[in-house]
Amino acid sequence: MTFEGGRSRRALAILLAMVGVYGVMSWVVSQRTSEFGIRMALGARARDVVTMLLGQSLRPILGGLALGALGGFGLSRALNSVFWRMTSADPVVFSVIAALMLAAALGAAWVPVHRVTRIDPQQALRYE
Repeated sequence: MTFEGGRSRRALAILLAMVGVYGVMSWVVSQRTSEFGIRMALGARARDVVTMLLGQSLRPILGGLALGALGGFGLSRALNSVFWRMTSADPVVFSVIAALMLAAALGAAWVPVHRVTRIDPQQALRYE
């Protein structure tokens, strides 16, 4: 039981998931622009703002990765018992996908924060 174009569909699904993670993380970070402006106006260094945001972003990212891996592993086991010739979960594939999602999420958080730390705090306060 083989499907033509199965690899390209999987690659497209992973790319779409990465774009979705990037979009959500970027939106969440951009909503906090005025907060970053206030912190920087009160004397926070750009490095402190970046470290704080990446630390706060890492918790839900790791939680989502753990839930996704558990759900994917459980679903692969369930589907393996239903479909006759389906292979079970491959730990290498799970690891690569988790690393890609982690990179997309951290990149999504890094880009807007880096942009905010480069502007004047007064501009960040006027952002809204």
